[in-house]
Amino acid sequence: MPEASIGAGLTDVEFGVRLHYEVSRRFAPYIGLSHQRSVGKTARLSRAAGEDPRATSFVAGLRFWF
Repeated sequence: MPEASIGAGLTDVEFGVRLHYEVSRRFAPYIGLSHQRSVGKTARLSRAAGEDPRATSFVAGLRFWF
């Protein structure tokens, strides 16, 4: 699907780390870092469109159980 900048096969990989603090077993806030990278033909299509095939983002949230 070149019009959507998606190539055949494996399209992307993602690696992330999170640090959480358990206030209780049912509630834990967390922060983290996530790195995503397009691979193969998808990366080539992204570069041809002027986009960066890599992205790093900061994540934060709450984990809770019912």
